[in-house]
Amino acid sequence: MSGRAAILGIAVAGLAAAALLWSGRSAAAARWRIDQGRTRLASIREQSAEVARLRASAPRDQDRPAAPENLPHTVSSVLRACGLPASSLASFGTSGESRDMDIATRRASLVLQRVALPQVGRFLAEWRRAEPRWTVTGIDIAPHGDPPAAGGDLPLQASITLESSIRVPGARP
Repeated sequence: MSGRAAILGIAVAGLAAAALLWSGRSAAAARWRIDQGRTRLASIREQSAEVARLRASAPRDQDRPAAPENLPHTVSSVLRACGLPASSLASFGTSGESRDMDIATRRASLVLQRVALPQVGRFLAEWRRAEPRWTVTGIDIAPHGDPPAAGGDLPLQASITLESSIRVPGARP
């Protein structure tokens, strides 16, 4: 009988060890999920703080409509600031306003011709600084004119689409 009791004791101890092992693995997996959740929570907190910081630093005139009548002057100011000649502006136009529920969107487009890629980049950077209410929503760049001599920049045509969206005054979200 004592042999059977010993075998029974060893079997019970083995089952207990297996149960401990199984629960240990489950506990480790749960701890890993908790650590992942804490990492994600920290990331979400950082992103929320960044959104709050950006909202606080947004220009106060964001809710004012950006008048398309002022755009030609702004475009020529940006061209001057970038060192581009006025002749590089091939065309400019606005296309009115569209409404989608409580958002009014105005669109404009301009075409720069005979410009190099670095000049397009300078124009876009200066535009963003000079007129943040008009966002660049599209850029099409294509070769324009004859290829340059060896080592020169390829002349390009850049078609740029701009949009200004605001909440319609008096509309409810």
